[in-house]
Amino acid sequence: MTRTMEYSRLQKQLHWAVVLLLAAQYLFLDAMGRAFHRTVETGSPDWTVTTTLHLLIGSLILLLALWRIALRLMRGAPLPPAGEPQFAKTAARVTHVAFYILLIALPLGGIAAWFFGLPLMGELHEIGTNLLLIVVGLHVAAVLLHQVWWKTNLLARMR
Repeated sequence: MTRTMEYSRLQKQLHWAVVLLLAAQYLFLDAMGRAFHRTVETGSPDWTVTTTLHLLIGSLILLLALWRIALRLMRGAPLPPAGEPQFAKTAARVTHVAFYILLIALPLGGIAAWFFGLPLMGELHEIGTNLLLIVVGLHVAAVLLHQVWWKTNLLARMR
């Protein structure tokens, strides 16, 4: 992988776009689970503004995640901050891989659950959503650790 001094403007914009879209999914479109259960019970999709927006935003997150991966492969990512402990470098790598896996698997699983009426995929989607929340929490905690404790100004790389 190529190493750069900082993320490109486009990489930063895609990062924050995904953050905003995920926040919208969690904060405003969480009723999708109830709609899915009604769809499974009745055998007929429960199309509402919420379900339509949830599917559209989820699909957009998938496309943006794939775009982010392509940019990362082409452009690379900055080196870890100087003096960062090895455990933190490993944790960052694992966290980023988990992000990309979840940002691809969740929309695909959600689409499979909704359009094919697969309750197991719906359950996996829900579990994956909870895992994504945990990964986001770890990511934010790591950024705060860098900013406040290690004072590496890591946040500047994504501004």
